[in-house]
Amino acid sequence: MGVVKVSGHGRIGEEIAGRIERPTAKALTRTAADVKAAEVAEMSRVFDRPTPYTLRGVYMRGASVDKGRDYAEVWLKDFGGKGGAAAVYLKPQIEGGSRPLKRFERALQRAGVLPAGMYAVPGRDADRDAYGNMSRAQIVQILSYFNGLHDSTQWMSDRRKKTLARDGKRGKGFTYFVLHQRKNKLPPGVYKRLDYGHGQVVIRPVLIFVRQPRYTARYRFHDVGGRVVADRFPVHLRAAWEGGR
Repeated sequence: MGVVKVSGHGRIGEEIAGRIERPTAKALTRTAADVKAAEVAEMSRVFDRPTPYTLRGVYMRGASVDKGRDYAEVWLKDFGGKGGAAAVYLKPQIEGGSRPLKRFERALQRAGVLPAGMYAVPGRDADRDAYGNMSRAQIVQILSYFNGLHDSTQWMSDRRKKTLARDGKRGKGFTYFVLHQRKNKLPPGVYKRLDYGHGQVVIRPVLIFVRQPRYTARYRFHDVGGRVVADRFPVHLRAAWEGGR
């Protein structure tokens, strides 16, 4: 963050302040734009296929003399839609440590599926999207199956569950079931029981329940920003001063 304050008396003092503040504000804003671009590039480097939603999680606000804002800032959005706020879910990647429960994990807890103190991670046979994350469609299906959605009208009916199970006659019937404790070689989690008919049944792990995961800091947000500011701010300040002559 850069801060510039200039005081003066009378018209001459105001002119001097204007000549200093405006070029500096321009340099701060241009530097902030460089920082934002570098932070997005760093995400792409350290994360495996980050989603467009995550890449858009970096925001920038420029300096403005007219609005009395003598600084520019770059940070992560602390608000978000269904995907959550980047400032929240990326914090463990920046600082290390544990993460809060995700929205769907809280829903699973309310439905009595996910035990207290446990977290849910995608199992080997979870449906994945193009970015390697568990597909939203399957998450919604599981929440609907176990009455975990806020809107009870979206809960899957027993009739629908029976229909899905009977489809084994056509080679694609399935049911979901939950294990709260390890059973033989199966760890706690949500499993999909596939019925291919004629007694052919396969158990697929979809969600696995684990203790609170801990993360090692790998997104060097502050280091990246500091390097860019040190490198680019002098360049932009010199250009702004020369352009204002």
